[in-house]
Amino acid sequence: MRPLALALAASLLSGLAFAADAAPAAAASTASASIGVISKTHGVSLSDGRTGVGLTVPVDALGLKGSTLAASIFFQDASGKAIPSNDPGYADANGELRVVSRDAKVEADPEALAFAFKVPYGAFPRRAGNGYAVVGQVRVFERTKTGRTLLATSIVQFWVGA
Repeated sequence: MRPLALALAASLLSGLAFAADAAPAAAASTASASIGVISKTHGVSLSDGRTGVGLTVPVDALGLKGSTLAASIFFQDASGKAIPSNDPGYADANGELRVVSRDAKVEADPEALAFAFKVPYGAFPRRAGNGYAVVGQVRVFERTKTGRTLLATSIVQFWVGA
C-alpha cells in the first residue's frame, strides 16, 4: 500500500509541476489612457505679449497606436459654476472659458504624450476681492470617424486674479 501512496503523490506532484510550467492565459487587451500629475505655471508669456497660466497635461496611452487623441479643459469656479470667458478665442459656443489642444497621433504602444495649454489671465473675468479659485475639468478623448470617445478625466486647481 505504501508504494501506491508514493505513486499517487508523485502523480499529483507531476501534475502540479505541469500546471506551474504552463503559460499563463493572455490578458484581454484594452485601449486606455491615463492622466498624470498636471503641472501649472503662473506668469507664462503668450505669443501676443500677454501673460497667463500654463498647464501641461501628461497622458500615458496604451493600446492606442494609430489613434488621434486630444485634450480639453473646461473652467469652473469653486462652486462648480462655469466661468464665462472674456476672450472669444478661449470660449466655447456658450461663451464659457474652455481650451482644446491640437490633435496628437499616437505613434507607439505604449506612448507618453503631453498636451500644453497657455491661457491668458485676461480670459478670466475679474471678481471683487483678491481673486478666486479655478477648477479645470480636464478631458482626454480619442477622435474617431463618428465623433469622439472619452478616455480619461482629471482636475487641476489654481488661483486667478488679484
